[in-house]
Parts: sequence; C-alpha cells; structure tokens
Amino acid sequence: MVERRVHTAEVAGSSPARPILIRLFSLIYFMEFQRVNSRGYLFSFTEPYFTNIYVINGDKHIIFLDTYLGPDVVKETKKKLFEEGISDKPFIVFNSHADYDHYWGNQEFSDSWIIAHDSSYKRIQTQGKESLTRYEKMQRGEVKITLPNLLFRKKLTLPEDKIEFFHSPGHTGDSASCWDQVDRVLFVGDNLESPFPQINLLNLKEWQTSLEEYTKIDPKTIITGHTVIQNNKNLLTNNYDYIKNIQSLKINYTNFSENEKLVHFRNVRRIGGLYQEKGDKNKAKEYFNEALKIINDTENVPDNIERRNRLIELIKKID
Repeated sequence: MVERRVHTAEVAGSSPARPILIRLFSLIYFMEFQRVNSRGYLFSFTEPYFTNIYVINGDKHIIFLDTYLGPDVVKETKKKLFEEGISDKPFIVFNSHADYDHYWGNQEFSDSWIIAHDSSYKRIQTQGKESLTRYEKMQRGEVKITLPNLLFRKKLTLPEDKIEFFHSPGHTGDSASCWDQVDRVLFVGDNLESPFPQINLLNLKEWQTSLEEYTKIDPKTIITGHTVIQNNKNLLTNNYDYIKNIQSLKINYTNFSENEKLVHFRNVRRIGGLYQEKGDKNKAKEYFNEALKIINDTENVPDNIERRNRLIELIKKID
C-alpha cells in the first residue's frame, strides 16, 4: 500500500554537501551510478542519448525524478536501488515536464503518486499517443502512457521528506523543478543544458525568471536532465546569461566552437520562426538575419551550405 500523505507548503531550507562515491557498473542501459550527498542516487544513461534519473531517499518516501524511456529502464533502476537497500518505503514519482523522455516509465508506478505540473498532465493527455507513435523506436520496453495523478500549479511540498516541487517555465511551459532542502540539491529537468539551453517557445522572460529563482535558492548541487552533475553554478550562470542576452541578440559568438555556433544558430533561427508564426515579420527578419550571420561564420561544409540556402529562401519569402 502506497502512503499518500502530500501537503502544500512554502519553501524552506539550508545547505547541501557535495556528491560522494562514484561507481561504474554495467547493466543493459546504465552508464553510471553515483551516490550524491547524504541521500541522493544518480542514474545516468548513454543510449540513445545522455539522460539522468535522480532518486532521493526521503524520510517517508523514495522520490523518483523522471522515468526516462520506458519500463525496462525503471525496472533496472529499482533493482539497483534494492541492492543498495533502498526498498522499505513507498515511491513518489515526479515528471519534470511532458517531453516523452521524461515520463515513459511512469507505468512502473501505477500504485504510486505521480506528481507533475497541471499543464504537463494536459500535454501528456493530448500529445502522448502522438509522441509514442513518432518516437516509437526510442522505447525501452513496451510503453503504456500513464498520466500523472497528483497535480500542482505553483508548488507542492512533501514536508516529511523536506522536498519541494515548483513550477519553473523555461524549456517548456510546463517545466517544473524539485528542491531537496536537506542536501540542497536542485533537479531542473531540461531548463539547463550544455552548451546552451534549447529554445522552443517565446517565453524567454519567464525562463529568465525561473533561472533567477534557481540563483536565489542557492543550490550546492544541480542535477539536469541531460548533462553531468553540476557541483557549482557555472552552467546556471552561463545559461542565464545566454537566455537574457539572446532576447536582444547581444551574444558575441566569434569565439564559440563549431558545435556551439550550430546550437546558437538553431536557437536564433527557432526564435525567428516563432516570431514568424506570431505574425511579427520585423522580429522574425531580425532573428533570421542574425542566424544567417552565424551560419556564414561556420565551416563551409554541405550541411551548413544547405542550412544557409534554406534560410536565405525563408528571408526572401518574408520580404
């Protein structure tokens, strides 16, 4: 029987320690298992792309943050937890947002609370089947779309476990984060990425505010969806500066690596496309022209030539 004692409350908290004890082991999907501070367990995967699941051994519950690509991965994660002696408490699951690679393992927790932001529920309900069809080959085990069953809008806390979940729009409008007050570990889903965040929406002011909230929390350890563990605030600072400056196109990319230029190009071009969809031709053209400058500064290889030519045609259509 799963204990379901969940309440709302305000954030509190004090200071974490650094991650301890790294161990590698070979299972079908795992690349690495890592103990983090006093009660965290980080599971990192390389296939089909680098992704983290984070587990907190709370006082009353085992809190499982994101469920990745399906039941097989979750089963292996639970198996490792049991080997570590983490099996004597009910699970509570958290989906950081409703991109498929963060909730496809939910079915392994059908008797547990599955926490998510209200808009994540709506996204999974309306987009889940389409995502499963589109990304079918990414499944790790047969996926059955399983909706969150405990929703919040601003924040939700587990006071007995000293855990808080809060809305932090950015990578997606439904993005939410988890704050472990005991270890001062912040789990941010895809709101922070390396080298730069992936921009999908014209919600950059909101995203900037979310990253400002992260700074106020002052975490000692940050866990993201797709990067290695962060024991300092460098990635947070870099992503904040990027989100702030891209709004006015005040980003000097001359010293970027080739990969960084391409990531930046995609973001600038995406913003231009979003403005175009919105009907703001002037802003769309401003971002498309900046994207053209960026791609002109990359290596003259066939893929970049094709990107440049498509962009030139897009700008002509606006004119």
